[in-house]
Amino acid sequence: MKKLTLIAALFTIISSCKKTPEQLITGRWGFSFVLPHYIDSLSGNAVNNEEGDDPSTSQRNARLILRPDGSYDLCLLQAYLHGNWHYNTGARTINLSAQGHKDSFRLKVDTAGVGFIDLEADSLLTQAILQLSTADTANRFLDSLVSCIFYLSKNPDRYSSLEKDPYSIIYNNWRVKPLQPETKEQIAKRTLNHLQFLQMIFRDAKDKRKTRVDYNWFSTPFIISSSGVALKFFEDVQQDWVKNFYDSTQAREGYQLLRKCFKHKLKHLDTEDIAEKKIYMFSQMIKNMTEE
Repeated sequence: MKKLTLIAALFTIISSCKKTPEQLITGRWGFSFVLPHYIDSLSGNAVNNEEGDDPSTSQRNARLILRPDGSYDLCLLQAYLHGNWHYNTGARTINLSAQGHKDSFRLKVDTAGVGFIDLEADSLLTQAILQLSTADTANRFLDSLVSCIFYLSKNPDRYSSLEKDPYSIIYNNWRVKPLQPETKEQIAKRTLNHLQFLQMIFRDAKDKRKTRVDYNWFSTPFIISSSGVALKFFEDVQQDWVKNFYDSTQAREGYQLLRKCFKHKLKHLDTEDIAEKKIYMFSQMIKNMTEE
């Protein structure tokens, strides 16, 4: 039996080695390490921050999902990018388009194997990520940041459809900044999508029996605690909230819609399941905001 198991394992390894680079990089990736790449202000030479970033905190929920249909989702820090990807065999680069961005981005493939991939992001991508992240997060990095090296490992999460995937565009459309002014209906849809996203991350936690839900991979005007949900003052969230809208005026319109979430008192579900409580609470908030 042991001999057969060993033969099967060797066959799997040999078969994997025959995969093309595009096949190797297609899939769902987690960030095991991020190494910022800087320009030294004195010498002008490129240097690395050897300490990198701790994946147990800021990168726990970071994902690069290169889907087989040619679309991708990138969640890093509080930034979210969605669009189409293409692998350039000659240049060994992953070329990314992005909704809401005129620029395209590139990821240089350093090494790729079964279950791991090392990439270097160009300066346009790193700057876009910082611009979409919260001010506090962006301030952690120097203005001279030119690129980042990403060390990725296969993420084990599996979803039967995009409708069940909290990282899909279905639940993250609210943070794809529009390139032109939106109508009141579009602003309402964008704001509703934010609520649907928050509800979905708790559905995902319940479905996958997660023991914790992290909030450091997105920005929200809400304060979410174990006992309930509260809305911050607009002045306190404006700088980050406006990144999801065409301008500050439309961001304020979206914020005012969020205030309607509390027009009726929220009921608490009698259960010890925190995820179930939050799912029920956001259901009420969605109803309060959308009802006439």
